[in-house]
Formats: sequence, structure tokens, C-alpha cells
Amino acid sequence: MQCRKTQIAISAVLLSMAIIVALGIIAAIHRWRQRSLVLGCFSNMMSMMHRAEIWAEDHGNKMPSSFSHFCRPRPVLFSLLCPCDPRSELPQAENRVNVSNSSYEIVSPGMNLFDTNTPFIRCKACGTVAFTGHRFVLGGCQDSPPPKILTNISSNVR
Repeated sequence: MQCRKTQIAISAVLLSMAIIVALGIIAAIHRWRQRSLVLGCFSNMMSMMHRAEIWAEDHGNKMPSSFSHFCRPRPVLFSLLCPCDPRSELPQAENRVNVSNSSYEIVSPGMNLFDTNTPFIRCKACGTVAFTGHRFVLGGCQDSPPPKILTNISSNVR
């Protein structure tokens, strides 16, 4: 009889441990997914900043005042929809997003290319901010970790 009670107690402990481990794995997967969405936004913003800086070099070192300035002549190589934006889950969302309803906004239109302390582009969905000089402050989707500042990460891009 005592042996049976011990087996039941051990089974209950093992079951509760398995549930705790499963919940930990689910939480880790959620954090990794959120982080990958933020990094997708970061990738979009890097492409936008690179293109905007090239445009500014051709236009008197003044950053563009609209996305349409540096999206027009050549095909757009970046997405105007942040992966953190809830609209990105919709099928064919990319076809319905344009310059006017983009996830991103130009915070300081017409700023000087060499003003590295003023943010230029901000993501409305996750809060990632881009500055000239390849400096970014990563935001976060809902439950992601606090923002991190990245500097000079793309020195080989230019």
C-alpha cells in the first residue's frame, strides 16, 4: 500500500515538472518569434536608411521628406509593412500597403544627412527608431525585451 502511494506521488511530481518544462519552452519560442519580428523590422529600416542616405547625397545632404522620394525611380527593395504590424498577418497584405499607410513614418523630414542625433525613421508598430550614421534603437513587439541600441552595425554596407 505504501509503495502505491509513493508511485502516485512520484508520478504527480514528474507530471508537474513536465508541465513546467513545456510552459518554459512555449515562452522561449514566443520570445524568439517576437525577436525575429523585430529583426525583420530592423532589416527593413536598414534598407530604407541606406536608400535615403544615397538620395540625400544626391540632393544637397538633405534627407527626403517622404518615402515616395526614394521609392520611385527604382523598384522598392524593402517592405513598407513591419513584420510586427498586425496587418502583416493578413494574406496579400503587401499589396495593400503603400507609402501613405506604411508601418513606418519619417520623423524628421528634410534633416541634414550628418545630424546623427535626430531620429529619421520610426516604426509605428514596434517602436524601432533609425538615425543617420547607421545607428538604430530596436523597439519591441508587445512582450519583447527592452530596446537595445545598435551602432555602426553596417559599416560594410556603404
